[in-house]
Amino acid sequence: MRESSGRGRYLDYYGDPRPIPDLVGRTPPEALAVANAVGVEVVVGGPDGDPRPLRRDHGRIQRQHPAAGQPIGQTSWVVVWPAE
Repeated sequence: MRESSGRGRYLDYYGDPRPIPDLVGRTPPEALAVANAVGVEVVVGGPDGDPRPLRRDHGRIQRQHPAAGQPIGQTSWVVVWPAE
């Protein structure tokens, strides 16, 4: 069996190791720019549990899930709750 050129063969169960950015306190354009820079989509948590697009006319971000600093992993998006 021939050794591969320095690459290990393993399954990546954890996904992207980069941390989720802190979006709390940011305006929607700032939050979108920061999340876009690391490749994570930002959505708004709706009252019925359905994610909705973050619009530029939403207020500042009050909370987010997953929390900032956790690895992106297999996360498709960060759910935020902006001020009304």
